[in-house]
Amino acid sequence: MSAPEPAAVRGSAQAPDGPPGSPGGAAAADDRNPSDATDRDRAATAADTPDTPARSRPTTADSERHLPQPADGYSQFSFRQIAALTKYSVNTPLRVIAHIDLDAFYAQCESNRLGLPPETPLACQQWDGLIAINYAARAYGITRHERVPEAKRKCPELVLAHVATWREGDEVWQYRPDPDIRTDKVSLDPYRRTSRAIFAVLHDECERVQYAGLDEAYLDLSRLVHARLETRPELAPYFAGTADPDDPLPRPATAVEWSGVVEPADEDAPLDWADVCVALGAEIVAGIRARIRRDLRCTSSAGIAPNRVLAKLCSARHKPNDQTVLRLAAVERFLRSVRFSKIGGLGGKLGEDVAARLDVPEEGSIPHLLEQSLPRLTAQLGDETARWLYDVVRGRDLSEVVERPAEKSMLSAKSFRPAITTPEQATRWLRIFVADIIGRLPELRAGADRRPTKLTLAYRTATAGRSKIAAVPTVRPEALAETLNGVAAGVLRTLLAEDAVLPCIHMSLAVGGLEDAGRNAAIGDFFVPRKRAAEPDPAELCDECGRPVPEAEKAEHADWHFARTLQRQLADDGPRPAPRPPRPPPSPGRRKPKLEKGQRRLFG
Repeated sequence: MSAPEPAAVRGSAQAPDGPPGSPGGAAAADDRNPSDATDRDRAATAADTPDTPARSRPTTADSERHLPQPADGYSQFSFRQIAALTKYSVNTPLRVIAHIDLDAFYAQCESNRLGLPPETPLACQQWDGLIAINYAARAYGITRHERVPEAKRKCPELVLAHVATWREGDEVWQYRPDPDIRTDKVSLDPYRRTSRAIFAVLHDECERVQYAGLDEAYLDLSRLVHARLETRPELAPYFAGTADPDDPLPRPATAVEWSGVVEPADEDAPLDWADVCVALGAEIVAGIRARIRRDLRCTSSAGIAPNRVLAKLCSARHKPNDQTVLRLAAVERFLRSVRFSKIGGLGGKLGEDVAARLDVPEEGSIPHLLEQSLPRLTAQLGDETARWLYDVVRGRDLSEVVERPAEKSMLSAKSFRPAITTPEQATRWLRIFVADIIGRLPELRAGADRRPTKLTLAYRTATAGRSKIAAVPTVRPEALAETLNGVAAGVLRTLLAEDAVLPCIHMSLAVGGLEDAGRNAAIGDFFVPRKRAAEPDPAELCDECGRPVPEAEKAEHADWHFARTLQRQLADDGPRPAPRPPRPPPSPGRRKPKLEKGQRRLFG
């Protein structure tokens, strides 16, 4: 039993005239998001309460499912949907998700370190390339990964700030006047420290925060919004328990103030509780961003929307230093203006495959995809990918904002140009790797008492590669660096005796099996407890295949690609098997975090 789509709203924040008392007699609104299309047969088999666990992906059908049309003066939403905000339910259409993204984060960190105003053009330099550009420099047409001479031609007054580096004998990274790719290793620790301070603010302001990179995070604001709704007089009977929570609510009786740029809807519509919720969320985010700017001198942009996918798209809409608010009634119009490759998971090989199979045009890509029926998508992409794509281009997303699990490993690595050729060089680099890891161990996300139980040394030459694992004994904190150096040196000697390790073009050292030290006082004294979780280094996704690769297996995985490429080059030309349907990106709960900006080049 479906009903017409709720009317769209434009930008008005004025509440309509309507009865201030509690409603009665009208049909109860469904407690699921009106943008989440599920056929009625499937809906009948699922629990309708807001605390029902959500499936990893919504199921859909060609026949859309909508909320009932409310009577005049009443809302299309019920108090049960408001109550679901306290449980962070993904099924309530009133949920509010924010995505906060720091503006040109690395460049901001360097501008602050150097005491420069944001109007000064600045770029973060790594060797002879650029890995981050502030907005003042972008105005000159300078882009990331541009070479220094070319950038200087475009903007002679450009300030170049080379990233910090490690060098043999260092106990801490340093900013150097003479960084050298042959002797130094890049350090991201200055940016990690600022990132940890930013995440401390986020965790202090919101209890549900998901790390999405050093410079971005998702926040589920639903419970905070619910707390602010308690002050609304129209809802007093419901909070007091004297009104039926399944009856349609009265429409909001007072206006709301928008914080940020509000995306327009197609048609005028009365103010409703979804608008009130997202406006309250925008107010909260504006306060968080103001605190980050005041305390840490960093500007940020944000998107506030009903789900993660939409919030991420909105945060990039009006950069820098602004926020975009997406009302439920504006979702369809907003998405029609977005290129489909901007949706998370569709910017890489999956997006290319979808575009090729469905003849997706550059302009009007989402309207084109909206015209595709679910059966056609299934025939081209397979059932799982088709259903995911069908939903996501309609703005439907049931993914939760979740904390990342405690990390199990930590890596330090270096690509050598030119290759190292002596055991002494390899030993010196291992000591640098150990110093890097030791400096970061106390600041692991889990906060306290973490210890490595194994060590993996991996190397790669021009033609081969290998890794070897060794156990790390439990020692007192002050002996940990010496112990790791000793274990790494022993593994290196074994590899040198067994393999042709040199000349070496890439080497990495990883510590793994990080576990709680429990009551072990010897190791427990080493780790400094943190009030807030420090954010870990992102794991890497393979540039070739996009698969997550454990840190200790990067060398082997790269060699596998090398062998596959060589095999293809040697193979005779001939008919190839039909490609398999593409798979959708992993669900957010299992997704590997994105690479830090510039990280693909940070092993150089």
